[in-house]
Amino acid sequence: MAAPLPVRVCALILLVLLSCTGESSPEAQPYEVQEVVIPVDSFYSYSFIPFTGASSVLLSGEKNGYHAIAFIDFDLDTIHYDSLLLEFKFAEPVNGSLFLKKLEGEWHDTSLSWSDTALMGEVYREVSLSGEDSVKIVVDSSLFEYGFAVLSNTFLRIEERSLLAFHGDDKETFHPSQDAYLIDLEGREDTLSGLVLGKGVPFRVYIHKPEIPPFKAMLHAGLVVITPDSVSIPVEIWGDERYHTGTIEEGESEINVYHAIKDSLEGFTIRVQNELDDAWKEEIEVDSMFLYLIYIPEEER
Repeated sequence: MAAPLPVRVCALILLVLLSCTGESSPEAQPYEVQEVVIPVDSFYSYSFIPFTGASSVLLSGEKNGYHAIAFIDFDLDTIHYDSLLLEFKFAEPVNGSLFLKKLEGEWHDTSLSWSDTALMGEVYREVSLSGEDSVKIVVDSSLFEYGFAVLSNTFLRIEERSLLAFHGDDKETFHPSQDAYLIDLEGREDTLSGLVLGKGVPFRVYIHKPEIPPFKAMLHAGLVVITPDSVSIPVEIWGDERYHTGTIEEGESEINVYHAIKDSLEGFTIRVQNELDDAWKEEIEVDSMFLYLIYIPEEER
């Protein structure tokens, strides 16, 4: 992909300025400029669901390329109990199995990322379901040291999750102290499909084995998204702290990701702008996604 003329002109001006010492020198040489196109080979969408009183749906399991994992925790510090039952209510009858896995470290629903799946330990409990729309599972306090993950070999929409605490003749119902889910939509072959945006669901662009070369200066960094869908989605692209704005549209869109790339060479997050005022939430097909960089190599010519 050739750089647009304005980019090349600006790059040339910047290179000449960089090569100057402040004194007139007829022998001043510009730095070597290189270009590289780096395919984005995977991404995933994910959703944060802070404490909601169990009023929002959690997703778990597999369906049409989705792979979702729910994270849940309850705070037992103020609960008096002799026995505990974990209760799930689903959006529709379920045929399949769900699995509870203990988490072996701290996590937070406001900063959950796919790397937190490394906290999952062995299966704590497996439950088979044959058309039920709810289930109660006997558990003990060891499940709540750091909370647990819910996985499934089918697709679960968990509309309600609660903990029933029995103490003598008394029963109390408690809601999660935190819960969230991740949706994994990694690229398959040369097509990245099923990307989900809007209503609090951003997606994370991840570059396996980063191919970004060492650079002295990054002159231009664009994320190019090619989609056949008729869309026009205003987005924010976040690095660690700073962000850019742009629009994903039908055909080929290039969005500035200069600061996002400088913040993190492994990936960055894209979310819909003003999504609190925007009801937009769709799946879109992505034919390809790649980074287009113009840079000065770390070693000069």
